[in-house]
Amino acid sequence: MGTQAGLDIINPSGMGHGPGTCGNSMPEPYSLLGILVVVLDIIAIISVLFGSGTVAHKGLWIVLVLIFPVIGMILYYLFGRSPCAA
Repeated sequence: MGTQAGLDIINPSGMGHGPGTCGNSMPEPYSLLGILVVVLDIIAIISVLFGSGTVAHKGLWIVLVLIFPVIGMILYYLFGRSPCAA
């Protein structure tokens, strides 16, 4: 009962113990999606900064992209860019 009982209290599912659980070389698909969203958000923010528009207009889009990363980025590319930039 000693050690095993203590581990079951910490991790009642028993997962994570045993061979093959450490050193998994394949990244999780959600982490790749997260990295993609961050990269696209950075590109959108740079696009906002170098685009034409007032400081208030740029600030609003940057805040929107930061608060709602996926939706804000999509809305910016659909509605926020000037017609000549598209």
